[in-house]
Amino acid sequence: MRCCLQTCFHLKQRSQKGPEVNHRKLYITAFLVTISILNSVQGDELSLQIESVRQIWAQSERQPGVVDSYSAFTDLVFLNGYYYVTFRESDRHVYGRNGRIAVIRSKDRENWQRVADFRNDIYDLRDSKFAIDAQGKMAVWFTGADYKDKYLQGRKTWIAFWDDSKSAFGPVTETIPDTGSNYQEFNSEWPWALTWHNGKAFTASYRWVSSSNNRDNWLFSSADGIKYKPVVKLEAPILMCEMALRFSENDNIVCFGRSRDKDLAYIGWATRAENYTNWTWKPLKDKDGTHRRIGGPNFLILDNGRMIASGRQYEKTSSGRPMTGIFEITRDGLWTDTIELPSGGDNGYPGLHIDGNKLYMSYYSKHQKGPHIYFAVINGNFNNSSAAN
Repeated sequence: MRCCLQTCFHLKQRSQKGPEVNHRKLYITAFLVTISILNSVQGDELSLQIESVRQIWAQSERQPGVVDSYSAFTDLVFLNGYYYVTFRESDRHVYGRNGRIAVIRSKDRENWQRVADFRNDIYDLRDSKFAIDAQGKMAVWFTGADYKDKYLQGRKTWIAFWDDSKSAFGPVTETIPDTGSNYQEFNSEWPWALTWHNGKAFTASYRWVSSSNNRDNWLFSSADGIKYKPVVKLEAPILMCEMALRFSENDNIVCFGRSRDKDLAYIGWATRAENYTNWTWKPLKDKDGTHRRIGGPNFLILDNGRMIASGRQYEKTSSGRPMTGIFEITRDGLWTDTIELPSGGDNGYPGLHIDGNKLYMSYYSKHQKGPHIYFAVINGNFNNSSAAN
């Protein structure tokens, strides 16, 4: 008999420096690399320059003699003087030991401390994301998949809120469908990321099982981050999977997503005036007309409305293989490459934070074995007050 969630979920809070912290001051500096791109809307150029890239985490000992050497799927947030990075740890990308979720933090971006470790006896935890709620409180959100002989048996999503007074996360709470909702299939969906706006949490989900009748995408909202109700079924041109959401200055919603098949990149949007129910979708193509592919999409909307995006790029990289890059996207469906990060193999899934003219970025990559977790600082003429996930 399977044990219940309450008896098999483990959260370890750790405020001290752990032995697994990688103290090697590894920099990959590319200060000579400056790339300018033309903004198709405003006509000015965006100039980006890599200031530094540091490997901040390599591997951890799960228990004596058991090492998690596969660190991947990151997110980043800056709050109250600390940079927080979250990621998954296991021995492989999937179908290995059940993944656990790590949260580390640093004030100087050099010395990192592990502050939380989420584990579950049944579910393979993955895709952890940060969000800031309506009261300014940080939350970490992650999904778990229950596999048996490589077949998905079920999934759940959890959320935990940071308690500043204790410098620790509070209880881990399973997210559930709102009891008053007319759609009770939230637990069969895979909600990929969470964004708060005007007092509500929003997430875009996907469901994919062997039957074609059970493949769909939905937009959900929540007043507390725990109970979710549907806003609209998303009728994208193709079944989507990983979808990041942001809100523009006029409260309209924008989605940057990856298709379930072929990893194709799309941009979609809907207006507040129509309660986010009427969506427009466009494929993201470069100036040559190539429909670009993406893995682990993330993006930020700057004060001037421009959209800076990142993720695993598949085409037109300097190595000829997938690499983590930064690029610009527009609602017109234009993708413009800007700069590549040191990366290779399994890589990408960045966390992004902009303050002024600096972009701070977490990502993972396997170009130096691993994969390991990296932190990059990018200089650019963003002219932004602050933008974070």
